[in-house]
Amino acid sequence: PLLPWFFLTGGGAVAASIVIGAVAALGLGAAIGASSGRGKMRTALRQVAAAAIAASVTFGIGSLLGVHTT
Repeated sequence: PLLPWFFLTGGGAVAASIVIGAVAALGLGAAIGASSGRGKMRTALRQVAAAAIAASVTFGIGSLLGVHTT
């Protein structure tokens, strides 16, 4: 999420982005679980794991390219 970067910088913006992203992934996963009849918690945690993997890959590529957040 980009919203924290409009108000914060550095570690505070990174932390806020992680929290907002995790909460959004949990909510989306729970909604998917509820609408599909599967377990809400399992689906929510799977969604958070997928988001964490995607964020890690993005961070890794950015680091390889020399991009920094501070």
